[in-house]
Amino acid sequence: MLFGDIMDYNKYSCPVCSEKFQNGDDIVVCPECGTPHHRHCYELLGRCYNTPKHVEGYSFLKEETPEAPPVTASAKCPRCEKVNEEGSLYCNRCGTPLNADGNSHHVPYSRHDEEHRDDSRTAPPPPVQTFVIDPLAGVSPDAEVGEGVTAGEAAKFVKNNTPFYSRLFYQIKTLGKSRFSFVGFLFTGGWMLYRKMYKLGTVITVIMAAILLTEIYLGIVYNSFLTGAINEIYDIIYELGLLSSGEVSSALSEYFKGLSTEHFIVLTGYYLLGIGETVLQFVCGFCANRWYYKHCMKKISHIKNTSASKESANSELQTKGGVNTAIAISLFVAYMAIQFLPGLLI
Repeated sequence: MLFGDIMDYNKYSCPVCSEKFQNGDDIVVCPECGTPHHRHCYELLGRCYNTPKHVEGYSFLKEETPEAPPVTASAKCPRCEKVNEEGSLYCNRCGTPLNADGNSHHVPYSRHDEEHRDDSRTAPPPPVQTFVIDPLAGVSPDAEVGEGVTAGEAAKFVKNNTPFYSRLFYQIKTLGKSRFSFVGFLFTGGWMLYRKMYKLGTVITVIMAAILLTEIYLGIVYNSFLTGAINEIYDIIYELGLLSSGEVSSALSEYFKGLSTEHFIVLTGYYLLGIGETVLQFVCGFCANRWYYKHCMKKISHIKNTSASKESANSELQTKGGVNTAIAISLFVAYMAIQFLPGLLI
């Protein structure tokens, strides 16, 4: 390799970066064809820019003009040499990142490049774009989410919606704080049965079913009375206004005094049932996630302590965990039947 210290190369441009040579530039000249390069450009390319033309007896001084061709605003991919449009952030052929201004990370593209590109090289195929969802939502599988229970073990037991519960369990373990459960609020005991918390889920489901069935029974047997009573109570409240609390209380008191004992018990009980249902829903909303956390930690610890090997423990975690879809569908069908069938009988 020869070094350009004698010949004046200032009237030429580097074929790699298309920049004119300046006094003091470190220039490398190809010993075979005489093409000058900036040293760092030559080392970056790893060969003479005109290597593909050496077999044709190419000579830089005989065939090249002293003026460098203009550089376009396009960006040449440093990987596959695909010419991309101005402003491209990624190569359209192979997906290699380009600079935010549309230039490649390595060398800018010029029309001179396209004319002397080595066409014998085959561009690599475009990469397959894949989208991966982290099943643990950023929590390490070895992170402890309970006493002797890791996030990876909890994910095997939970199975469904592991990103949410991995973060939730880690938050409960590290910060001692849970979150409000909207599914627990809306579906109460049914959601717990779906998550295989059978004992607690059964108790709450029975309570909710008793409340619902009692409301439906009262609504059927005392339909005319309840309809008229509720409308009259609303009329009292709206006529007097909520700001006149003293007047509203007095008017309601007079109304209830005029009811028979049976009607008083029915109306009071009907309202108390609705309040009790709402209170139970909020209790489940605030506590469901923590209840499920304790359920999972207890079950996982028991499985690990009673299994003969790690392999059998992993198998049992996935078998005894997860959800019970059949019971969820059954409860939904039963709920819809209880809600709508009585309306057809009235």
